[in-house]
Amino acid sequence: MRAAVYEQTEIRTYQSRRVGVLPLANAACAVAAAVYVLCAALSVGAPEVLVVLFGPWFHNIRPDVLAYGQGSMTLGQWVLGFFTFSGAVWLAAGAMAWLYNRWTRPAHEHV
Repeated sequence: MRAAVYEQTEIRTYQSRRVGVLPLANAACAVAAAVYVLCAALSVGAPEVLVVLFGPWFHNIRPDVLAYGQGSMTLGQWVLGFFTFSGAVWLAAGAMAWLYNRWTRPAHEHV
């Protein structure tokens, strides 16, 4: 009897901890899209701020060494970057939620 009560409690606890994969991926994608738009606006209005803020994230690689073109992004580059960045974040967030749900399952559900 005690084991059955413990198992039911474990199942209820697991169900309350579960993360909705699609809602989490969608929320992360929306935030990523907003960040992308903000970053694109900074790259046009204050490119030096991007270098100061994000240079350390990329081990202080000089952007002028990596530059393949002159001036701002084209509309096509912006659209491609927007969708690929947002999509990559959507996939990563969905994978993280799925793994979280899988790794926090009760022991009797693991196959």
